[in-house]
Amino acid sequence: MEKAPDMIAAVRAQDVRAVKRLLAEDATLASACSEQGESAVLLAIQGGAGEIAELLIERGAALDVFSAAAAGHLAALERACAADRAAMGAYSTRGWTALHLAAFFGRADAARLLIERGAALEAPSRNPSAHRPLHVAAARGHRAVAELLLERGADLNAPAGGGWAPLHLAAGAGHEELAALLIERGANLAAREDQGRTPLEIAEEAGHRKLVAIIRRALR
Repeated sequence: MEKAPDMIAAVRAQDVRAVKRLLAEDATLASACSEQGESAVLLAIQGGAGEIAELLIERGAALDVFSAAAAGHLAALERACAADRAAMGAYSTRGWTALHLAAFFGRADAARLLIERGAALEAPSRNPSAHRPLHVAAARGHRAVAELLLERGADLNAPAGGGWAPLHLAAGAGHEELAALLIERGANLAAREDQGRTPLEIAEEAGHRKLVAIIRRALR
């Protein structure tokens, strides 16, 4: 796969024409990986190039546990889990488990499959954020994934990097429905991150007025 670097460059540049041209020259390039080991599919998804990711998958890209989780491709994810039991505890080059990636991209069905296969709910990411999967779902506003994680026993108030609990993250990002869910499930409204701010103070600083109102009602 001599032109793998060209494919990776085209994916990173989100150059659909170049990707199509390279695939026409060599269909196996759909499974190209970067020097760090990230698949072209995962790079496309992480870069927001959904059209390219779909194209690569259509052209037969081999999906590892990370790219399958990020894409929400259940058949490929099932195969990856069956082929390597250790995949549930593996970390991507960016420090995420497959469950983190499913949570990040809102793939509730993929998250459910991973949990059923033994993925750790409380595994911290191996990067400065130290996020657990629930932190990721909270930061991204993916309610369905958050509900699933909470139902399976995820720690509602666990601190991540900087002392941020899931509610801090939802408050900072302005995810009203997600914050309301966490509050309903008993999130600690008085929790302070490392700089001493509560979720309410974070929401106020970010200017999320509706979310501020939600938290204030819960505090009464």
